[in-house]
Amino acid sequence: MGERAADRVIRIVLYGLKGNISVAGKTFNAAAMPVFGQQVTAPPTTGATRRFAAVLTYVRQDWGNKAAPVTADDVAAVHKLWATARRCPRPSSRQSR
Repeated sequence: MGERAADRVIRIVLYGLKGNISVAGKTFNAAAMPVFGQQVTAPPTTGATRRFAAVLTYVRQDWGNKAAPVTADDVAAVHKLWATARRCPRPSSRQSR
């Protein structure tokens, strides 16, 4: 594992997701999440990067959720990792969060 909890949700928004996903032992057929990563650019102070962070923070803290906020730096770091690797670090559907 070794990833921060926010990294997975950031990667899903940036790089998309489709197919089955397992959450807390339950399997769900995820509708296709489109790729939005092309909108994120460096530095993390860009509008798109800040908006991604704000939306992910809202999702992680509303509806009874109590997760830590996602920062623009978090989004930029995950995006930079992908750009450096030149491949999409796809979230694993086998991991539960």
